[in-house]
Amino acid sequence: MLLAMINFKKLKIDNVFEHIFSEKQVMMLY
Repeated sequence: MLLAMINFKKLKIDNVFEHIFSEKQVMMLY
């Protein structure tokens, strides 16, 4: 159960970083 929560948190953090990274890429294009 704890491992699943850690994996879920890691997934959320990865998604946030991916979102920030894609936003930066879009900003670089303009």
